[in-house]
Amino acid sequence: MLSPWKVSWLGGAAIGILVIAYTVHGMLPANAPPPGGRASMLIAASVAALVLTAVVATSVRIGLYFAGCKLLHARGACVILGILVAVLGILGIIPIPSHAVVVPMDGTTPTPIEIPATLWAAIVGIAAIPAGVAYGVARFLRVPASAA
Repeated sequence: MLSPWKVSWLGGAAIGILVIAYTVHGMLPANAPPPGGRASMLIAASVAALVLTAVVATSVRIGLYFAGCKLLHARGACVILGILVAVLGILGIIPIPSHAVVVPMDGTTPTPIEIPATLWAAIVGIAAIPAGVAYGVARFLRVPASAA
């Protein structure tokens, strides 16, 4: 039996490891070296992995809290981990279309820079998907309350 705290950190750590693995794969000799060097890319990926680990762990914990889950079988934790790695792993490798932003440099009054709606949707999705997965799995695989 695992507590929601352990399940949430397992889910977050799995996603963090996935980020580091994807970065190391991008630094293989077959690929072109990154512009800032391999060390700076690995440091940036480590920071991103830590932030994403915290976001996913918090989101999973919130989902388990709203499901009223006090304990979860190891089977439920594995289901949550598998779904999170599959869904967020696939979403992580989908290319994101980006557009260059022209910034006026002639001293005129700058217009506010618009942030694309897809970026906001991605941020909300990264936080909502783990919470929804944890909530759904905890509802179906919940440990029944003790009769004592």
